[in-house]
Amino acid sequence: QDIHVIPTYFLMCMGYMLFGLMLGLLIRRTGVTIFVYFGYILFLESVIRYYCMFELEAGRGMQFLPLNAIEDLAPVPSSQIAEQFLQEQGFSMFLSTTEATVASILYMGLFIAIAWWRLRRADL
Repeated sequence: QDIHVIPTYFLMCMGYMLFGLMLGLLIRRTGVTIFVYFGYILFLESVIRYYCMFELEAGRGMQFLPLNAIEDLAPVPSSQIAEQFLQEQGFSMFLSTTEATVASILYMGLFIAIAWWRLRRADL
């Protein structure tokens, strides 16, 4: 019944790996790259999301940030109760599967393009 979870989980894993590849090629220092990777995932994108939500009142735009869209491909199952409550209030916490898939594929294409550009310009 939930067979669509397998390809979306694959896309989610590919998205995280391509983001890491892009950062690795841009920064080229292992320790700094790992620090930036986790810093962006855990802190920076959350700060940007809440800034957009409370200061800019960007509506759903904050849900289309790169790793948030990738994360929404396979949302945590226990959060469905919270999602139902928020939908009753007129707010959606997650992107739909189609929105998350399209946004994730676009971001993955961007990550590949930036990594390819850096690889072509880098003096390896």
